Amino acid sequence: YYSCDCGHVGTETFTAAAPGHKLVEHEAHPATCTSDGWEAYETCENCDYTTFKVQPALGHDWTHYEEKAPTCTENGQPAYDECARCGKSSKAEIPAGTDAASWEGVDAELLKWRATGHELKKVNGKPATCTEAGTVDHYECVNCGEKYMDEAGTTPATGDDLVAPALGHTWGDWEIAEDGKTQTRTCARCGATETEDAPVIEPEPSPEPTPEDNPFEDLKTEDYYYDAVLWAYNAEPQVTNGMDATHFGPENTVTRGQAVTFLWRAVGCPEPTSTDNPFEDVTEGKYFYKAVLWAVEKGITNGTDATHFTPNQTCSTAHIITFLYRTMGIGSNGWYKEAEEWARGAGLLDGLDITVAPGVDCPRSDVVLYLFRELGK
Repeated sequence: YYSCDCGHVGTETFTAAAPGHKLVEHEAHPATCTSDGWEAYETCENCDYTTFKVQPALGHDWTHYEEKAPTCTENGQPAYDECARCGKSSKAEIPAGTDAASWEGVDAELLKWRATGHELKKVNGKPATCTEAGTVDHYECVNCGEKYMDEAGTTPATGDDLVAPALGHTWGDWEIAEDGKTQTRTCARCGATETEDAPVIEPEPSPEPTPEDNPFEDLKTEDYYYDAVLWAYNAEPQVTNGMDATHFGPENTVTRGQAVTFLWRAVGCPEPTSTDNPFEDVTEGKYFYKAVLWAVEKGITNGTDATHFTPNQTCSTAHIITFLYRTMGIGSNGWYKEAEEWARGAGLLDGLDITVAPGVDCPRSDVVLYLFRELGK
């Protein structure tokens, strides 16, 4: 309808045009695992028009994790559930460390998940024989099988650590058979025998003239170890002398006492820093006394057991190469394979047809040759 300022009201009617929505945009609010959300929507400022739609809560996306039992060295974990979407978790708080301090104040119900620690049992070693390696005493965990050298479980045992090298034969002198055709020698340790053709005795040639610095009748200028023996004999300090005044004994198998003494003298006779001596068969006054203390102190070798060094036991090529390898500070771990690789690379074995192995005796001539090639030039 319409009216006049005078107050008259008309009776004619008409339809007014709709003004249209005045829209307001609203940002979306994503739903979470536990709360509803909504997509972006519009509302009108003039009326109750809206495009609002509820987006229901998503709920948790649970993943179940089975329990992990504790081991000797690692803590365990109870079973738990964790939401892949929001991270909500029922995971128990297990300390990272396994020591008592890390677990101090932890709820009593969780203590069963602490690492159990090793349960070590002593395993008695198998003695080595002349030809077969043995094993040393060690400790093994009855639960996980880990091996250690000590009862406290502080020093892990590797395969090489557990090996007691074969002792090698301690051969006696050759005895020629009555028919003169063969000769036999016997091992003083195991009783094994070795027989070979007896040497043919040729008439002795006239003695060759020898230099003034060569007192040995069994050392000839054509011998491959000639220079090495003279170097060892004339060195200061003297590395070695002969078996007697006129014989060097180049083919005699070197003993443990002789070997460490040669090495010790070749590097200048350094004084051992300690006089602690666990060996009953290494007494003060013996020619190898300081050499043995020094060699054990430097990790070059140790005893054949806790209280014996066995200085008169013969050495194999594997022993000698390994001793020199450790003396030169090239390496200290492992057995003779690493030492052989170094020795061949350094030229110590050039021109020699030898096998580096525990069962191969090492003669005195070859020991001084190795020392000469490494230290004498």
